[in-house]
Amino acid sequence: MPIKPDQPTVFHGSGTRGLKSISPRQESVRDPKEGPVVFGTSRLRLACMFMSPDTRDSWTKKGSFSNTYYFIISNEKRYRDGDKGGSIYELPADTFYREEGKGMQIEYVSKTEVPIIKEREFDSTLDALLWCGVQVYFIDPETLQKIWKAPDNGLDILKTLTSENMKQGKNVQQFI
Repeated sequence: MPIKPDQPTVFHGSGTRGLKSISPRQESVRDPKEGPVVFGTSRLRLACMFMSPDTRDSWTKKGSFSNTYYFIISNEKRYRDGDKGGSIYELPADTFYREEGKGMQIEYVSKTEVPIIKEREFDSTLDALLWCGVQVYFIDPETLQKIWKAPDNGLDILKTLTSENMKQGKNVQQFI
């Protein structure tokens, strides 16, 4: 049975600015039978992590421990060179739903075109991540591999690293 969001709006991160609505697409597929969808989330921090389209492969890792969200990048130059900014969109939640066993519990989809209620533009996705309070880590590829393989999903390793947030003094969150 579909579960509706418990708030009137959801957030959507995109590398594209100036949209008036968002149409269902089948770019990022979590279930081939689901068909084209618009993704939305109840968490602003999670939406921020999806503004950068070139980070969906083995050189980055996104996640959270409790309510502390992190974004790990193992190629700082590649990330910074590709950082063109984007927008966080606020969308009405009335057509969004989630199904048990599909995606994250804070991730919803809509099968219909969704109008934009509000847009917040960023010239840099890194600036957006720091503004949202996502803890950003620029690390080497070997450390990323250790995090991928760690039995605790890398929590103990992350606790020893210095985030970009700490370096810049912006929205520092501690892992519990």
